[in-house]
Amino acid sequence: MAKLLTASKQSCAAILSAYNPHSQLASNEENLAAHEQLRNLLQHRAYPIIESLNIDPTDQWPPEKSFFVPGLDLSTSRSIGQRFNQNAIVWIDNEVIPRLILLR
Repeated sequence: MAKLLTASKQSCAAILSAYNPHSQLASNEENLAAHEQLRNLLQHRAYPIIESLNIDPTDQWPPEKSFFVPGLDLSTSRSIGQRFNQNAIVWIDNEVIPRLILLR
């Protein structure tokens, strides 16, 4: 992750998903539509994005598509997460420590 931030000349990043709002399982079609809305929002604002996948290590929750977004500040990351009704986001600061940021 440190190499990604260095290569992109950024000091922070976020991992954002639009899947399964409020931790309620949505259909594949609903999740894919929300994911594309998130992609469009990020591209419209000209943020660099890297497609990613969130995987539950216990296999109790299905994988969720997401975006790694270098340079996205905490305030904007929170706002976007709330807009897509997420319970939390992951934000990475200049110490390259991923932190779970609760939104509710």
